[in-house]
Amino acid sequence: MFKAFLENPRVTLKKTLSNNAVSGTLVVTLGSFIGSIFSYLLQIILGRQLSIEDFGTFNTLLSFSMILGVFSGALSTSVIKKVSSLCAKSKFDVMTKLFLHLNVFSLSLGALLFAVLFFARENIANFLNISDINAIISFAAFISLTLFSMLPASYLQGLLRFKAFAFYNVLSLFLRLLIPSALVFMGYSVSAVFLGMVSSSLISVILALLLLKKNFDNFHEVCLSGHFKSVLFFLGPLIFMRVGLTFLNNADIILVKHLFSGVDAGLYSGLVTIGKVLLFGAGSVATVMFPQISAAVASGKDLRKELKGFLMVQVFLVFTGVLVFSLFPRLLTLIMFGEKYLSAVSYVPRFALFVGFYVLINFFVMFFMAAEKYVATVFLLLGVFLQAVLIWFFHDSILQVVNINVLVTGLVLLGLILYYKLMNFKKDLF
Repeated sequence: MFKAFLENPRVTLKKTLSNNAVSGTLVVTLGSFIGSIFSYLLQIILGRQLSIEDFGTFNTLLSFSMILGVFSGALSTSVIKKVSSLCAKSKFDVMTKLFLHLNVFSLSLGALLFAVLFFARENIANFLNISDINAIISFAAFISLTLFSMLPASYLQGLLRFKAFAFYNVLSLFLRLLIPSALVFMGYSVSAVFLGMVSSSLISVILALLLLKKNFDNFHEVCLSGHFKSVLFFLGPLIFMRVGLTFLNNADIILVKHLFSGVDAGLYSGLVTIGKVLLFGAGSVATVMFPQISAAVASGKDLRKELKGFLMVQVFLVFTGVLVFSLFPRLLTLIMFGEKYLSAVSYVPRFALFVGFYVLINFFVMFFMAAEKYVATVFLLLGVFLQAVLIWFFHDSILQVVNINVLVTGLVLLGLILYYKLMNFKKDLF
């Protein structure tokens, strides 16, 4: 390919960009990059305007929302797979009716979740060492809209409308920056931040419906029972997958908030915020890959061949990201938070390695889920158990927590790679 580029760079570049793995990844990565700027501007504003302890509270609740959203995330991924399959068969009437029914379900589930969190607010606050009960209530309102706000994005992704999907992400993250930031500058604290995020979610959903309008169609006597069964059938393995990925990436923050002082938990939240910049760019490859691998499964294509281009892009992005964070940890910390979090600089390179491992784990797991190979979830769940046990018993310092994260994700990634190799040699496993 490099030789062809030297001989005719324009034709080679055009051919490369026409590849779905490359073009889709570029669009979503660009959208993720722009969105990550807005997301991290919010983190920077909160890190600078709030106290270190309040910033730790915000990030802990944000991580808690990821864990509570496991079911929503699993259902969202299952919907992506279903929509990509329906799109390949041009069954837009079925997709339309399915969308309406899923929205009714998501709002009902959200109301139930809000009620549970509201009545458990004092217990949650005590476990996480949070003094402001109002923060838990506004957080409950935010988390109740999780699935409702996910569905439009799932449809756009399943329809392979990557430009619209990227636009939706950028717009929603911009609103999430704008409204909460305005409230913080007005002197409000963590509880107002989550209320601002509720408002931004509602506005984003309305705009997403306008984007989806052209893909909706009239339906007459469309039976959804079989389609719901296929969504639920895929949902079971996805829940375990989401539990693994979500806990592996968020349980450390919650455990640190419980086990360490408020200031140390806040510093760790700053470290997490800096290191997880990698998730926004490098993680976009799996976003593009999943619906295309799902479509390839339905078409009976060679999945290993389909994976190759995505894997090359993913490894390149992870390697580049970890290298940059390892070379310039102090500069990145100063750019984001100033001198307030400089005590976390020494941990940044190692934490970036943990995030890099996590991105690769997410990539392989999403591939296995699209390929309907669910053994991968076993590696994730074992990793989550090992991470929680090690942090619970060995938490003398932040460095020890970071080292545990690197060790556990390294072992999980190794297990997934060996599983993939085994699949390559034994076709019956694929």
